[in-house]
Amino acid sequence: MTESSHRICSIVFVADHHGRVLLQHRRKRPNLGLWTSCGGKLKRELGESPFDCALRELHEETGFRASADDLQLFAVVNENAYEGDDHWLMFLFRLRQPMDTLPPACVEGAFQFFQPSELLSLPIPPVDRRYLWPLFFEQRPEVVALSIDCAGGNHGDAIYEQGASIDTLENTLASLSLAPAPLTR
Repeated sequence: MTESSHRICSIVFVADHHGRVLLQHRRKRPNLGLWTSCGGKLKRELGESPFDCALRELHEETGFRASADDLQLFAVVNENAYEGDDHWLMFLFRLRQPMDTLPPACVEGAFQFFQPSELLSLPIPPVDRRYLWPLFFEQRPEVVALSIDCAGGNHGDAIYEQGASIDTLENTLASLSLAPAPLTR
C-alpha cells in the first residue's frame, strides 16, 4: 500500500467586470488538459499561510498584484485520493476586484475568460464542476467546509462539515439567470 502525499493549496477564483470567469488550460499535473482557476501549493517550509499562497500564486500566474484584503475565503475543501493517492486540503478564495486584462500564458497554462454558462461544456475537474463553481457563484456569506472522497475516480457526495449542501452547477447558474434552466428528467 502506498502512502498518500498531503498537499495544501490555495485556489483563486477570478472574474471580470462582465461576470466572465478566468480559467487556465493546464499544461501539467494535476488537472493536465483541464480548465481550472489559478492557484498552487502552499510553501510550508517557508511558513506560508493560505492567504500568502493565494497572493503569491495569483501574482506568479497572472502578474496581478493583490493584498489579503482583496481576497475572500469562501470554502475549505478536504479532497482525499484525488488523481490517485494524493490528499489535498484546498483553500478557495474569491478575488473581490475584477480583473479585466487577460493574463499572458505562464508555465502552468494559457488563460481565457468564459461566460459562466460555458462552464457546462468545458473540460473542468469533476470536483470543480460539482462543488467548487456552485459555491463560487452562490456567494454565501459564510465559509463552507466540506470533505470529498475521490478514491477510485469517485467524486461522490461530499460531507458538509460546515454550511448547507450545494446544488448542481446547472441549477445554480439557472437560479442566477446565468444559464438556461436545466432539462427535467
